[in-house]
Amino acid sequence: MKKSSAYVIIISVAVVCVLAVAVTAGLTVLSPQSRGKRAVEQAEQYYNNGNYGMAAEKLSKAIELDDADARLWLRKADALYAAGDTKGAAETLSEFLSSNAEYYSGADRDAVEKMTQKLAAEDYEDVLAAAAERGGWDIATEEKEDFEISSIIGEINGRAYNSRAARYTVTNDVPTCEYLNVDTGLYDVISGFCEYDGYIYYISSGDGSAGYSTALYRCRTDLSEPELLYDKKYNEVDYEGERDFVIIDNVLYLGGYYGTDQKETVAIELDTMKQTKARIPTAPYTAMGGGHCAEATYKGSALYVEDNSIYIYDGNSSKLVTSIAEDTYIVTIDGAAEGYVYYSYVSGSGMGVLYRVPIEGGEPQYLDEIMPAGGGGPYFCW
Repeated sequence: MKKSSAYVIIISVAVVCVLAVAVTAGLTVLSPQSRGKRAVEQAEQYYNNGNYGMAAEKLSKAIELDDADARLWLRKADALYAAGDTKGAAETLSEFLSSNAEYYSGADRDAVEKMTQKLAAEDYEDVLAAAAERGGWDIATEEKEDFEISSIIGEINGRAYNSRAARYTVTNDVPTCEYLNVDTGLYDVISGFCEYDGYIYYISSGDGSAGYSTALYRCRTDLSEPELLYDKKYNEVDYEGERDFVIIDNVLYLGGYYGTDQKETVAIELDTMKQTKARIPTAPYTAMGGGHCAEATYKGSALYVEDNSIYIYDGNSSKLVTSIAEDTYIVTIDGAAEGYVYYSYVSGSGMGVLYRVPIEGGEPQYLDEIMPAGGGGPYFCW
């Protein structure tokens, strides 16, 4: 009798253990959140390795688990577009626009519009416009004037990147941004970059210890196929010392907007790579009036600073984005990405402080601050 009871106890304990393991395993397997997160991580790995097709497949699995996440749809459309499947990208975006209008923020809408612009250029404008109307989206499918200024912080494939480390620090980390980990090439730092027509254009500059030499590069948005476009050392004839550039209507001009009377500079036609000397067109600059300098761009609009306030100019009128306290100085727009303007200034105590604020308006978000060597200075070097 005792022996039978022992068998019953052993069997009962074994059954309980088996059930416990099964339940635990079942919870792990059946958790949509865990499976979705894993699929997104795998998709990102595939995308970063240039396997865009597999990235799109993993994002499809994530969408099956959570079709209310706008970024999953947008990333899938972007992966398909990068893989050359323009039709698949258009179908993905069309399905998204048809059925998912109520879940998304202004930043998501900006990303939708950006992808729409790409696909509209591939003759999918009517399809996307019809899908947007069904879903209640108000999107534009007409291309804005091409107008990009290089900056320290910018958007690549819908994500925020920074091009160099914070001043006098050993880290490349800037809160909310990924580091643009491209080879600096001939010189020391990446002093500015932008995404334009499937490429990242960026300037490699000297750090000042041996002059401010300049080399201009471009690469694909997956950082492949780097290509040197221009190189001038600080002691060479005709050296301009430019550390930034502007692209207008498929022509890249070295140098930014420093005044209405633009000097002649190096101009590169991006279709043919032909180099000439030309003046930077002043239209995007002078239209703002008042002598304001465009420090960055976002989706064809110019961002500038006036009286410690940041404004955005869309080609017709200016709108206030945010105002900064009066006890600050050297207010600088460092770039724009994912619906935010990134800006920094020197506080009254000499700290270099970094913020971001929604372009559509809202509360500024403090990101970081540093005390530069020498007791004061901007957050970013140069």
